Amino acid sequence: MKIFLILLLLIKANFCFSQDPHITQFFNTPLLVNPGNTMNTTADIRVGGVIRQQWMGPGDPYYTGNVSFETRLLPSVSGDNVFGIGFNFMHDNTFNGILKSNYFMVNTAYHQYLDENLYHKISVGLNATMGQRFLDINRLYFASQFTSGGFNLNIPSGETQLGQMKRYLSIGTGITYSYADEKKRFELGGSGFHLNKPSQTFLNNISEELPIRWNFNAQTDFAVGYQNGMSFSVLYQKQAALDYILLGGFYNAKIGSESNNFLHIGLFHRWKDSFIPYLGFSINDIQFGFNYDATTSLLNDTNAKPTTFEFSFSWRTNWSDDRPLNCPFSPFK
Repeated sequence: MKIFLILLLLIKANFCFSQDPHITQFFNTPLLVNPGNTMNTTADIRVGGVIRQQWMGPGDPYYTGNVSFETRLLPSVSGDNVFGIGFNFMHDNTFNGILKSNYFMVNTAYHQYLDENLYHKISVGLNATMGQRFLDINRLYFASQFTSGGFNLNIPSGETQLGQMKRYLSIGTGITYSYADEKKRFELGGSGFHLNKPSQTFLNNISEELPIRWNFNAQTDFAVGYQNGMSFSVLYQKQAALDYILLGGFYNAKIGSESNNFLHIGLFHRWKDSFIPYLGFSINDIQFGFNYDATTSLLNDTNAKPTTFEFSFSWRTNWSDDRPLNCPFSPFK
């Protein structure tokens, strides 16, 4: 029955269109949110990663792993303006490994300062994503394999076309406005992914397309007291008929008066879905984060309570130690 349900959901997904994986700590996955975020930092190199384990308990868990690398192609293109490039790899594992997806992303962005003090900046980015999905048909039961003694997996299913989806290439773009000085930072952006609506289907139906994903995000952090800070962020995402709002914030407390280490404590809320406590640590230019989703939707009414958590890391550095990194308490690196 369980295998039949999985197959039914997979077929239903083809008719209802596919949806990209989503991550709670989106501020640690800037390339997934907006191509304009590529190297939107005072650092010369930025590396990050997130591991998400979703809905353990009521069903087979969903697992998502993401890692990214960004750098400046040149220290400076024109004055203090920057041209950056970023690479992102994501692996998504659903239905306990029966369905697997891989995505490789390349982003570029140009950052143009608008004033001589270098406070205001407009960033325009482009994205190209290569994706492919795999279905382990050897772990599924089909009607052609049913015998008088039950299902016999040694009998060919005749459904080999379900095993692998053709690779697809999608394109996207985004724009971000940023303000940053030594005490505060603000970002506002919008982006669209899969603008060419590539075909994505196991059933060789060219009419099944990957719908455009629209993102709108804002985030800010600012000093509070002596070298402590507050951070707030919001993300609205819409893809086909599915959308959600994720918002929250946290307090950034400095650890030791002479150190550059911070403790981040906060709370996020995915609208009509979950409350998400967040705990993070920043040690110089390395940051770690952990969150747990306390589900508030109807899924919480099941006997086996769902368990979802994420672990993240990020690191940024400059080629030269002479140029400081703005907002040392900022988790938005």
